[in-house]
Amino acid sequence: YTRFLTLLNSLLLGFIAAIKIVKPTVFGWNFSLALFTTTSLASGGLIHMYIADRITSEKLGNGSSLMLCTSIIGGFSVKFSEFYSRFKSFSQINQLGSLSAAIFSIGLLTYLVTYGQRKYKRISIISTKTNTLPAEFDGSFDLLKGMLPIPYFVTGVLPLVAGVVIAGFSEVIVKNFAGESASTSLIFSTILRPFLFSVVTILFATLFATFSVAPQRIANNLNRAGCLVSQTDNLDQTEEYIRPGQSTKEYLAKSIARVGFSGGVMLVILSFLFALPERYFGFQLLSPIIILISTLTETFLEIQGYLLNTRYENFR
Repeated sequence: YTRFLTLLNSLLLGFIAAIKIVKPTVFGWNFSLALFTTTSLASGGLIHMYIADRITSEKLGNGSSLMLCTSIIGGFSVKFSEFYSRFKSFSQINQLGSLSAAIFSIGLLTYLVTYGQRKYKRISIISTKTNTLPAEFDGSFDLLKGMLPIPYFVTGVLPLVAGVVIAGFSEVIVKNFAGESASTSLIFSTILRPFLFSVVTILFATLFATFSVAPQRIANNLNRAGCLVSQTDNLDQTEEYIRPGQSTKEYLAKSIARVGFSGGVMLVILSFLFALPERYFGFQLLSPIIILISTLTETFLEIQGYLLNTRYENFR
């Protein structure tokens, strides 16, 4: 799905560049020329996709997210320049308020994103295998209790990126065919774009979570390990255990889908929560910062997990 998302993003950027830059300077514009221009401009995105895929395949992190972060960092200078130009036009009181709101928003955004990435749903599991030596085995089993953590942001902010890309692509198509009238822009920016962004983000978060966590594989591993899944956090209620096999797979699939749905709702709330200071103060960096902070935190956790696996004794 990361390859598909990167390809879609590169095609979107190529289409926008073809319509906004190439079309006004070319006579005899037609569909074949538009298709050729879009694919030519998207070739850079295909190279971007190849590098991202290599990063992911070498287990160095989420390649698409890391490459997206490089693009965001590269555009910071332009965003800061736009903010500073608008900042100078404010009065002294508004300048102080704008700067304070920007600092507060970035700090709050950092806290919420890092908190959300460390938040997970616990699925209680038990193992019925004995932990005693065969010579000492008396026919009874000790229940080894544990849990299966499912992060709410299991795929990071990729659903947010998907929502932004598809909503932006739809906006370009609508304005290109319906015209850039004031009424069309107002309706799309106030109603259609937020609605489409919310639906796509939540939908992709649910699908990404299901595909990434793979409930069938987890159910098979639990079955081979002799583990049972509990529907409640109270592991003493033995009647709440789920039968191994298809029942476990269905329960895990529903639980993972709910977690992905909740994570998508959290991302949408975060985006709309910081839309107001972006519009009012002209600080158009909060949405990219969500992606940047999330990717950096995810990369740090992957590095931490790698060090724990390879240098466990040094971290005890």
